[in-house]
Amino acid sequence: MMPPQGPYPGMGGMYGQGMPGAMPPMPPMQPPAPPAQPLTMIAPSSAFSGEAGRYAWYRVAFAGGVDLRHGPSVEAPRTGEMLCQNATFAAAEELLGADGRIYLRLADGRGWAFDDSALFAHDPSVMRGYWQPIGPAPAQGQPAVAPQLVPGAGTAPAWGQ
Repeated sequence: MMPPQGPYPGMGGMYGQGMPGAMPPMPPMQPPAPPAQPLTMIAPSSAFSGEAGRYAWYRVAFAGGVDLRHGPSVEAPRTGEMLCQNATFAAAEELLGADGRIYLRLADGRGWAFDDSALFAHDPSVMRGYWQPIGPAPAQGQPAVAPQLVPGAGTAPAWGQ
C-alpha cells in the first residue's frame, strides 16, 4: 500500500517528510534557566542596626541593574560586579558629580554606584529609601526575621521621597 499523498506529489502525507534537505522536527521547548542572581535580595535584620543604621540605603530601580565602578564617575572603570534590579545597598559616602549624578560609595567596599534621578526622574538608576522596623526585635535565642520589601506600607521599608 502507498502512503497517503499530500497535495504535492512525492511528498507523502507530511510535507517535506523524507525529502532531501527537509528540516528536522523541532525539539520541545525548554523552560528558561533561572537568573544567576536572585531578583530581590532580603537583607538580614542585623544589616540595619549598629554602624549600618547610620548609612543611607538605596534600592536599584533600573531594570538593567547598575554596574559598580572603581571611582565616583560614569567614566571610571567597572569593577565587574553588577547590582541587579531591586538589590538594596548602604552608601557610606555621597558625592555630587559635575555631571549632576550623586555618586554613592557602597558601605561594604565593593565600589561606587550612582543616583541619576536628577537627570532621569522618570527612570532613575536607584531610589533612596529608609528603614523602619516591621515589629519588635526577636527575643534572645529566637531566629531573626528579615525585613520585608513592601514599599509605602506603614512600617515597612519606604522608597523614594
